[in-house]
Amino acid sequence: MSLTKRIQERVASLAGPVEVDVALAVVLVVVCLISVGQQDLMEGLHEPQLRDYVTAALIAAPIAIRRRLPLPALAISCLAVLAHVLNDAPEGTTPLAVAVLVYSVAAWAPLPRAVVGLCIVLGDVAVLGAAGSVGLDALSVALTMIFYALVWAAGLAVKARRDGAEARVHDATQRAEVSMQRAARAVAEERLRIAQELHDVVAHS
Repeated sequence: MSLTKRIQERVASLAGPVEVDVALAVVLVVVCLISVGQQDLMEGLHEPQLRDYVTAALIAAPIAIRRRLPLPALAISCLAVLAHVLNDAPEGTTPLAVAVLVYSVAAWAPLPRAVVGLCIVLGDVAVLGAAGSVGLDALSVALTMIFYALVWAAGLAVKARRDGAEARVHDATQRAEVSMQRAARAVAEERLRIAQELHDVVAHS
């Protein structure tokens, strides 16, 4: 077994999906806070203030519930994005956190809710573009929308593949159960036949 495989199995044994999501949220919150503080300021942006760090943290923190509540997590993040960007704060790596949540809503939510999630994030970008946010001209808005749509499509593809695998496992389990039931029934019938034959032998004796 390769070292990478052993490490993956060790991590899987130590942490479940919830723990992994919380850890990912913590990492991205830290990354977003650092990047907001270190970003070179474009014209129109101000030096980051405490409220900017708070909104940056709120953008990434919902990743902790991305699998359990993917749509609410994305909605909270998008609201924080509005508060952050409309305040002309440096965005840093906050779009990366939003991309994780867009992927998650497509990969883990039912399709209707996943579509709602896509509409939320595209609407968010449209509002920011219409408000004339710094660095979001028409081309940037279009490219950002395309980027999030592609991330969403990737999540949807993963969900379809996962659902297909689960369906195959379910079908295989059902077939195995049917085979076991048939085998048990055959054994019971054979025992009944043998018992009947013994009864007939004893009766004729």
